[in-house]
Amino acid sequence: MPLLIAIVFLFMILSRLTWMQLRHYPIEMLGFLGPDILNFKHLQNSEARSWNINTIIVLFFFSAHAIRFLSGSWITALFATTVLMSRGVLLARVGWCSMDLTLSMLVLAWLTCVAHHLRTASHWSRYASWPILFLGSLLEPSFCAVGLVLPIYRFWIFLRRQKESTEAIPRGNLLRTLPVSFSEWLHSRSHPNRDSFAEIALVLGIFVWLMVIRFRFPNFQFEANPTHTIFSFLDFHYVGSFVIISACAIYSFGKKVNFLNFQSLFLLFVVLWMGSSLTWSLLGVRPFYFQAVLLWIEPMVLCLACACGVYILKESKRLHDQRKWVRRVS
Repeated sequence: MPLLIAIVFLFMILSRLTWMQLRHYPIEMLGFLGPDILNFKHLQNSEARSWNINTIIVLFFFSAHAIRFLSGSWITALFATTVLMSRGVLLARVGWCSMDLTLSMLVLAWLTCVAHHLRTASHWSRYASWPILFLGSLLEPSFCAVGLVLPIYRFWIFLRRQKESTEAIPRGNLLRTLPVSFSEWLHSRSHPNRDSFAEIALVLGIFVWLMVIRFRFPNFQFEANPTHTIFSFLDFHYVGSFVIISACAIYSFGKKVNFLNFQSLFLLFVVLWMGSSLTWSLLGVRPFYFQAVLLWIEPMVLCLACACGVYILKESKRLHDQRKWVRRVS
């Protein structure tokens, strides 16, 4: 039965990709990040549609793997990706002459590396997130602050340590997960915050690099469209997704489950990016638009909400069966 469900989801995904290739998208000058940021001249002609279609296909690829790393289920990953591909507002960005869809793809790629790092504690996934952080910061300077998410998360776990672990648990690798949760693995390390200081130094280096670009090239502007309102894409599905993610984040306190703890990490990710975006607006780099960050994180919000919904159903069934067993025993 699970194999049949996976085949149905895979067929729906392939059909959607085929439909995207055949559909005609009129190119429009919409979005927050204009194409002049990196002088992507091909985005101003007929190749814009092909660029965005390829970008959104890679985005779907990262979304499936991010949910797979978190939930450990390909069925949940395919379900979340299928729901994401049915998001008409997201697919409409294929016709935008902007870099918003590319930045959304980089956000998902970075979070996929973080999800893999939580499952394996591998150095490789952490290293892979660094060039993504550089590229995302070039498109949107406030993105550099999200590099502080993992260090803050490690410090928070370290402060909540109750007792010292005597047995050191080895790291996983690209194909091998940890036998325990990430927090338990971190508690077993003799120097749990060594990686955090390296990432903080990296973020400071990116910040200095962006400031040098800003003062050396004063005409290097980060475009934003002030006429683009939050109500053009924020709807019941988006708000409901944030409610589900927040509920799982609250439920995760005191639990050593990587999937649940990722919800708290993701909310920290959103708060840091919002604060960084406001800071860069005060420095005069670009205006602050609350809806811009919400636009770029939309794919991950929808995918996480789908995975959280599946987890809530499974947890409800488990609690129901447990209570039923207790009544039967008593």
